[in-house]
Amino acid sequence: MGWLSSTRESWLGRFRELASACEKVDESLIRYHEKVRDAIFERRLIKITYGDKELWFFRGKNHDYIIVPCVFCSCPDFQFNVLLRGTKQSCYHLLAQRLAVKRGAYVTLHIDCLEELNVIINEILHKNFSPHLRKLLFLRKL
Repeated sequence: MGWLSSTRESWLGRFRELASACEKVDESLIRYHEKVRDAIFERRLIKITYGDKELWFFRGKNHDYIIVPCVFCSCPDFQFNVLLRGTKQSCYHLLAQRLAVKRGAYVTLHIDCLEELNVIINEILHKNFSPHLRKLLFLRKL
């Protein structure tokens, strides 16, 4: 029981640190973090709404990630360096998402079909890339 309890407390502590760091994201970040700046200017943050729910995604150059604002990113950097090793407070995807919200610099897609949302999530979880999401973004521009 002691090991499980300490592990749980360790994870909760990591999430508290992440939430605290997330709250401190400000405009100065964009001046010295090139990846965050590029993500904002290229509008790679996507908010998908389904009914009254919203989900966040990051459209990378080669991979797509699921984001839970200030809490989680499905990217390997977050999983290894933030959660497991504790060597970073956040990945740049979470920082970019927070700043994109502050600036209104993100794309919003409205989906009426839950199956469509499931396809996007499953593609990202299993392939690290969602052709369906890319198709919806392309069709939106037409």
